[in-house]
Amino acid sequence: MSDVPDWLVELAAQGSDDDQEGAESDDDVFDFASSEPLVYTPEPEPAEAMSEVTPALVVPAAQAPETDADLMDALRGQVEADELEDAIEATTPKRRLSLRLPGLLPWQQFVLALLLLLDVIVIGLLFLVMLGRVSIGW
Repeated sequence: MSDVPDWLVELAAQGSDDDQEGAESDDDVFDFASSEPLVYTPEPEPAEAMSEVTPALVVPAAQAPETDADLMDALRGQVEADELEDAIEATTPKRRLSLRLPGLLPWQQFVLALLLLLDVIVIGLLFLVMLGRVSIGW
């Protein structure tokens, strides 16, 4: 006997009578009367989607370390490889953040920075005068 209640089977049968022609009925999708469970079988993925998957690194059993000494040697080798990569990165010159404006000489950059500082001071002073925090006594 199936686990589906009788009232649900009758409801499904009534619903299939009301379906329009050409539409897929519920009985085709869900077979309530059968005692076999429905099993979801996913469709296989296309070959192009599977080509993007990179295989995991698998160590064959022959290469896997068997003793603690072999395991320690393998770990030392990994540390030495990491230290070698760090040493190579340390020898390559790193690019610094340059605050220079292209096309300007250093003294021209200084003049622009000084004018910017004076603008900030004047605008700040005018803001304080407008708020009434500072009064200018003439």
